[in-house]
Amino acid sequence: MSQEVPFFLGRFKLFGDVENVLNLIDRDWNTYRVFNENVSIVNVACVPSGGNPCGRYLYSAPNDQTATSFSTASLWQVRLGVRFDF
Repeated sequence: MSQEVPFFLGRFKLFGDVENVLNLIDRDWNTYRVFNENVSIVNVACVPSGGNPCGRYLYSAPNDQTATSFSTASLWQVRLGVRFDF
């Protein structure tokens, strides 16, 4: 956001930048979650069908995984400033 203000020698421009507004409003809105990549989500098995040794795939129910949350991975920042143009 910026606003120009006239001045007799030129103009002032007042500005403000906000980065990561969602984390500024509520710190739980923008969290970083990681799942363990060494644990499979589902198990897959080949089932013979029509003479094909792996004619179809049989999937198991999804495994429950717990995500590791990092709430400090995304911070918010506000920058205010004044610029003079002549």
